[in-house]
Amino acid sequence: MTSWTNRLPAPLLAILAIILIQLGTGTAKDLMAAGDPMALLFLRLAFGSLLLLPFLWSEIFALSRPQWRDACLLGFIYAGFNASVYWALGHLPLGLVATIGFLGPLAVSLTGIRRPLDLLWPALGLAGVLLLAPLGASGPVTLTGLLLGLFYAVMWALYILVSAKAGRNLPNLTGFALATAIAAVIVAPFGVTGVAQYFTSWHDIGKVLAVAVLSTYPFAMEFLALKRIAPSLYGVLLSLEPGIAALIGLALLGEALTSRGWLALILVSVASAGVTLMRDRTRKG
Repeated sequence: MTSWTNRLPAPLLAILAIILIQLGTGTAKDLMAAGDPMALLFLRLAFGSLLLLPFLWSEIFALSRPQWRDACLLGFIYAGFNASVYWALGHLPLGLVATIGFLGPLAVSLTGIRRPLDLLWPALGLAGVLLLAPLGASGPVTLTGLLLGLFYAVMWALYILVSAKAGRNLPNLTGFALATAIAAVIVAPFGVTGVAQYFTSWHDIGKVLAVAVLSTYPFAMEFLALKRIAPSLYGVLLSLEPGIAALIGLALLGEALTSRGWLALILVSVASAGVTLMRDRTRKG
């Protein structure tokens, strides 16, 4: 993978990863409409582990005890991170899942703010999510959906923090590959009994394999892009994710957001880009 990804400009690689991740998530939601989400998640992680085996096999026997500890913690968080996405997708459109969940990365990016004015950005992001608060039974957002979206935001924040540490302490893609295998083992008791429902036709099997590919390699691409890109630019690119998710949800699943949903998405994306650029100026100053 590293040979062709190194030839792509890092910003293009990051945007491509974001698009592919959301395509995988949209395909997973389409499959989950008639199946067990935990069974699909187990299959996705199990197949993903096989796809990542070449990045793991040569390194696994040389890991130290602290490195194994970091990989196991990342695997536990990665399992919860992915489960929270699938649970939220059962109650919210894809674009809104990405919008609410994006509060996690936004919160992480706020660490170390120094001026009261800097609180403008998180306030803007919070206002965007509050726009989605269920004010009546007819809206697309229920209280359960909102709470699951916020749980996804918490797990996304934890994943960023733990993966950053594992990425520093584990070589190449070893940490991510090992975490994927550990996450599959953790999810197995909750999903292994329902996997048969995804093997009833070649069409469904193809979709499961597509979910595995689109939810495994793009995360690795994102990891590789981050090695070659300025954090400020990466944060701005990542702020495109809710919008990309909304467009894929519309094209793939027919999920049209309301005007309030689009406004919330724009506010959260602007808040993310703003806080990223603010931190960059603070460091340079």
